[in-house]
Amino acid sequence: MAASLLGNCNFVAMIAITVLSIIFQLLWGTIPDTSWLITVCERMLSGERLYSQIYETNPPFSVWLYMPPVAMGRMLGIAPEILVRAWTYLAALVGLSFSGVIVRRAGFPETASLLALGPAF
Repeated sequence: MAASLLGNCNFVAMIAITVLSIIFQLLWGTIPDTSWLITVCERMLSGERLYSQIYETNPPFSVWLYMPPVAMGRMLGIAPEILVRAWTYLAALVGLSFSGVIVRRAGFPETASLLALGPAF
């Protein structure tokens, strides 16, 4: 009973953190690093070449990480910032899901202390 109640509290806390992070992003916008990488992706999709026509000091993976949502935004006519946020949330949820699978397969007991760490991440 206590573990079920704690699990419900953790779920509510994770939803609250997600909602607050969305509100934060809507109020203060995209951070400069992300905004620049979106711009680099848009320029590459327009035909410019990375490192020769676009000055960039990050490794290419930084750019390619944002390319799928930016390209999808261009195809669908949606602002790339919205899709980059959705892409990031999706990546976080998939990572957390895989972590849960690993914890279960490893045989770790899902104790209240383990569940209490959920909102921290």
